[in-house]
Amino acid sequence: MRLRKFNNPLQQCTFCKRVSITTLGKEGRYSLDSKIRKFVYRVRSRIREQLVINNLMKAVAIGMLVALTISLVALMVPFYYAIVVATGILMLSFFVGIVLGIRKTPTPMQSALMADSKGHKEKISTAFYLSGKEDAFSTLQKKDAVRIVEQFQIRKEFPIRVNWKPVAGILALTIAFVITSLIETPAKREAIVKHDVKQEAKEEVARLEKVEKKLDKNSKLSKNEVAEVKEQLETAKKELEKAESYEELSKAKERINKKMEMASKDVKDQTLADIMKQAAKEGEDLTKEQEQELAKKAKEALEKAANGSEKDKAKAYDELKKLASMTGDEQLAQAAEAYK
Repeated sequence: MRLRKFNNPLQQCTFCKRVSITTLGKEGRYSLDSKIRKFVYRVRSRIREQLVINNLMKAVAIGMLVALTISLVALMVPFYYAIVVATGILMLSFFVGIVLGIRKTPTPMQSALMADSKGHKEKISTAFYLSGKEDAFSTLQKKDAVRIVEQFQIRKEFPIRVNWKPVAGILALTIAFVITSLIETPAKREAIVKHDVKQEAKEEVARLEKVEKKLDKNSKLSKNEVAEVKEQLETAKKELEKAESYEELSKAKERINKKMEMASKDVKDQTLADIMKQAAKEGEDLTKEQEQELAKKAKEALEKAANGSEKDKAKAYDELKKLASMTGDEQLAQAAEAYK
């Protein structure tokens, strides 16, 4: 058989291309591209996993350090929402770590080059770049890359490594955070008291706002007298909002009730007088109910503290002090200090 000679290299390439297309077919060409693409994306996914782990540990370590700092500050400075804020920062650090890991994920071509760095002389990245090309040279390059891909062990070449030093640091910070969160200090108790006072003040403000709504709904009332009463109510609300202790809150409530009683006597409009009188009575009844509830809690706390822990005794002291502040009872305040 006589072999055909090709003097022109271009003629030879054209022939090879024709032979390649005839023997390989579209399905074969697409299969090569698909295998290389799947491999590259698997490598990319593996690299992403490592990046997410690395960035997650960094972010969590920073978040835990910030959370611990907040918890330490709360030991000395009244900050009721310290644990809530610290927990929020920790959750945010998890999210930031994952997002940073994903954002730093290399492109498919960069992933192919990283696979080539394992000793494959850019054969995988070249074949990936030639995706869709159908000439004989590209086909040979892809076939060579596929042989490499089929023997490539991604888990072995790209192992997931965890640096245990940051993990140990995070664990130590977590233990310190839990311990500082559980420690009871005067600043923490003060923060709780201030928070409770603010909550009760809000309830009292809401009660005054209901009175204002009653005044607004009743169109028959004297506008001048209503304006004067509403001005007093606004002043009372501001006074309540400024209260930071049970003693201040109790005095503010007492002054408000007296103002309402005086208003019920001073105004000429009988309907307005009745509204203010009713509001004053509701305030007095509410105060009595709160004092009775506090007395009950203080009694229960004392009974529990008799054979209880230091924490139970501290709670009993707080309840006694709270009751003394609300009632203005000096003897009870002295008894609370003596108990302390």
